[in-house]
Order: sequence, then C-alpha cells, then structure tokens
Amino acid sequence: MERLADQYLRAGQWKELAALADEWSANTTTMPRSAAAIHALTHGLENKQYGGSFRQLIYTWCRDKQLIGNLAYVLLRVCTDVIAPTHPDQAMVRLRHLARRESGATPALDALCDLVATSSRLRRRMLDRLTRHSSAPADDARIFLRICDPVPLTDPGGAPRALVDEEYVQSCVTIGWREAFAELPQSLWHPYARRWLHTATDASDHHDLLLDLLVTAAGRNGQHLAALYSVARAAEPTTSGGLARGVATTDRLLQKISAAQGLRPSAAPSRPAPPRGATP
Repeated sequence: MERLADQYLRAGQWKELAALADEWSANTTTMPRSAAAIHALTHGLENKQYGGSFRQLIYTWCRDKQLIGNLAYVLLRVCTDVIAPTHPDQAMVRLRHLARRESGATPALDALCDLVATSSRLRRRMLDRLTRHSSAPADDARIFLRICDPVPLTDPGGAPRALVDEEYVQSCVTIGWREAFAELPQSLWHPYARRWLHTATDASDHHDLLLDLLVTAAGRNGQHLAALYSVARAAEPTTSGGLARGVATTDRLLQKISAAQGLRPSAAPSRPAPPRGATP
C-alpha cells in the first residue's frame, strides 16, 4: 500500500489516490479494504505537497459526501489518528460534521468529546461554533449537550479560572441551552439537565451561576421553566449527599424561576409553589 500511494503522489495523482480510498471505503465485506483506505488517506495527509488538499477533501467528505459502506469509520479514524495530532482544530470541525450525521451509535460524537476534553481552548471554540455559528440548530443542540459538560466547565484544572467563569462562555452556554429547550424533546435534554443540577449541588463556588444559566436560557417561557422545575424535582432523590441537598437545589432554582417570572417568593411554610404550568 505504501509503495502504491507513493507512486500516485509522486505522479501528482492525489485525486486518483483519494478516489481509490473512496472505492475501498465503500466495500463493507472486508476490513482489509477499509484499512487500505485509511493507509491511502494517511499517506496523502502526511504528504507535504498534498496534505492540505487531502484535509480539505476530507472536510468536504465529512460534511457532504454520502457515507456509503465503511466511509464514516474511515473518516473517523483519519480525523482522530492523523489530523488531530497536528491540526486539532481542523479535526474538531470535521468530527462535528460527522457527528451531525449520526443516528443511533455516536462514535464521531464520542471522538469529538474526547478531543475537546484535551484542551479548554478546544472546548471553548466548539461551544462557540455550536451556538454562534450553527446552520443546523437541532443537530448542534444535540452535540452541545455533550460538549457542555458542567464538570469540566467548572474545573479550572491548572488554569487561573474555570471556563464557566468567562463571560463569553456563559453566553455560549445560555444560547446552547436555549436552543436545546427549543429544538429538542424534553426526554433528550432531561438527563443532561439532571447532571447539570447535580453538579450545581456539588459545586459550591458555582452553585448559583449554574442555576442562573439554566433559568436565563429558559427566559420567560413558562413551558421551559416548568419543564426545568420538573427535572429538578425528579433529580432530587439521586443527588449526592442525600435527598435534602437535592431539595435545597430545587428550592433555590424555584426562587430564580419565580424572579424570572416576576413573582414574589412564596410565603408558604412548606415548599414554594411550582412555576406556572409546572406539575408538582
């Protein structure tokens, strides 16, 4: 395979080599064909003269090409194994396009999450792309829920501050959750909101901020606020540290929801009343 690829590239026939890889990728009967396609594309990507052309071609394939046979797997491999080590931003963009097109299993989205986990800069850039530069809001909202993991957002690591402390990231998070509420069914965003609420309970330094971001994203939409309250109530029993901590988080969330709706906090001696439209 190496000799064949070298011959194509020395002759300036990089497009022909790419076409050969495409043909091999379409064959689903044997993994050796897929491996050969990966090797061919790898040689093209690592070639100094044609590497940029291959990266552009793979971008086009990830975004637009019909993913016949094992092509999605081949593209995933070259993005993660070949492009990401030297051009992580480009790999991130290509994986996002692959992830948009997935249904059922999500290997490309999993790979994208693994890649952004290596760098706060990459996570920030992907949040920006998903929320401010989206041509497919529903698809990007689904990806956003995975990328906008509250645990790494609130963990500064070795940095002076956590990502979620940056105003620009807060804006991206708010836009992303707003799109998730608007574009996706509650059954899809429910587990991510539950994780967000559990993290808020555990993250004392960011407790109010995480709740504020959710409430701000829901805006004055009573349906979204009611759904958020419902998720919080359901999440109480699984809160780390016990039910009481979950109840305290829900009650704090309800205070913020009431403020967003222009209501005064309930004076009832028991739990506050749910937001308009919510089911206790």
